[in-house]
Amino acid sequence: MKRLVVFLLLPLILACGGNSSEKIKPGNRLEKFTFKVDTVVVDPGDHLINLQFALLKADFSEDRKYLYHLHPSDQVLSVIDLDELKIERQIQYESEGPNAMPDFAISIQHLESDYFLFLGMQNSGIFNLKAEKVKAINRDSIRLEGVTTEQDYSYFYQLKANPKHKLLFSVPYDIESSQYSLAVFDIDSLTGKIVELSEFGFLSQFELIFREGRSYSSANTASVLLSTFKDQVLVHSQGTSSIYRYDHLKDSLEFKTYNHQLVPNQKTAPISRELKSKQEFDEAVNSTRDQISFGDLLWDEKRGLFFRFGSIRKPIPSQEAPIKNEVFLFAYDKDLNLVGELEIEELDFQPSWPFFKDGKLWSFVNVEDELGFAVFDFKF
Repeated sequence: MKRLVVFLLLPLILACGGNSSEKIKPGNRLEKFTFKVDTVVVDPGDHLINLQFALLKADFSEDRKYLYHLHPSDQVLSVIDLDELKIERQIQYESEGPNAMPDFAISIQHLESDYFLFLGMQNSGIFNLKAEKVKAINRDSIRLEGVTTEQDYSYFYQLKANPKHKLLFSVPYDIESSQYSLAVFDIDSLTGKIVELSEFGFLSQFELIFREGRSYSSANTASVLLSTFKDQVLVHSQGTSSIYRYDHLKDSLEFKTYNHQLVPNQKTAPISRELKSKQEFDEAVNSTRDQISFGDLLWDEKRGLFFRFGSIRKPIPSQEAPIKNEVFLFAYDKDLNLVGELEIEELDFQPSWPFFKDGKLWSFVNVEDELGFAVFDFKF
């Protein structure tokens, strides 16, 4: 019997469950999966933290001791001690001048020795905890082999850095060819190359568009995402279980595919991405959102496993009824071979901005406008 212990009512968790996890097949690492969950809240002390964007603009130290939370409107970086559960300090960055951070930063990546990559639309930069800009990264200065300056490439999409090898990675999208690629370029010279991700070409069909006069509506339910793991780059998507793995030391690209037993391996794309009416647009968006959606790849250092959540939206009996999902958990070894999968019947949604710390899964929770976490203890 699956047991669920709840110490605080959480919106992502149902009442205590009593059903066992669904058995998949012999050898499934998650076959005897159980879990408990507790809730912890960060003590803000004399500080204020704005949770408008939750953890969308946050990152962690490599040992998961610290969470770095950026609120882009006021350029304040909060340094949060996750062991002590308190805000240790806050750094005020500048909005103008030589040390100005990007306008309304899109994301943040913690680098080694307390340096940070702040990502903007046009300009990005590497900053330190003294609020100093140590490296400016201008999109117009990037030069990649085989890509002319006339091509409309989104160079900064999913931009990540590997400071050890002085490399930057991103997933540019070529509007003309409707193709995603992996960009690999030097952090100093901003020169590099494009690695084609041809198997992800179908994902462009999920970028839905409706135009009417001067109005324009768009939606993407199969976003392509990039994460770094040691000397590897992982490119994945909400719309497919498949994963690209690029080893930049060997300059090798591997495409991993899976045959899931519980869920479809990928979403089914709509017939057309350009819709003729608002009704068609809304129906296409809902149709793709009702299908399987895969989450981020989460590395558990203690177990030496990757985990990934997936969800399928359940039919809504009425407009007043709350949205609920079937939630699934997948496990992979360090080489990204699938070693387990199951449905977690106690969850209605995938955990929010999850990450592993000391062998437990932490998930963001807003507790009366205070920063909190649901901490899941997995046993299997």
